[in-house]
Amino acid sequence: MNDIKLIYEAYINILKENKEGRLAEYNAKEIFGSDDEPNIRGYIYQDGTFLNLGSYQDHREINSAYYPDEETGLTEVNIPEDRELGSSRCMIHFMNEAGAVRWARVNGSYLVMSYIRKPTGAQKRAITKIIDRYNISDISIDVYSPRYETLKSVEGEVWDSDVQRLI
Repeated sequence: MNDIKLIYEAYINILKENKEGRLAEYNAKEIFGSDDEPNIRGYIYQDGTFLNLGSYQDHREINSAYYPDEETGLTEVNIPEDRELGSSRCMIHFMNEAGAVRWARVNGSYLVMSYIRKPTGAQKRAITKIIDRYNISDISIDVYSPRYETLKSVEGEVWDSDVQRLI
């Protein structure tokens, strides 16, 4: 098989996967990387790996996975314009379509997280890893609709039953 055919097949596969938000996830992995260990904040992919953002990076920096710089060679991902969601629309799309859990460790032992799609088993194990690694005592969880409307919200100690139902 020649290189052009392999490249074309890979491109077709990426386009097919884009229907599930996989192109943005692919771009994000190329831009930010993925890791098995949590840092300060970022996203948890469905397979339980982490997209770690730096200390001063905002979760909305995922926008670069949708509109990468020309030099990266990555493909731009088009999502419908939604002025109501503003600069958060790519972040919301990423959370929904790629099934990513957004998280941040705040003030040492406090964890804030949100998601749209129910976390996978691998994501739950990754959340447990964050809790154990950083001795998290309190947590805030928000569950959103794809329109970013709050469906459920809970705050409390990590092992409270209401918290555990959402993890």
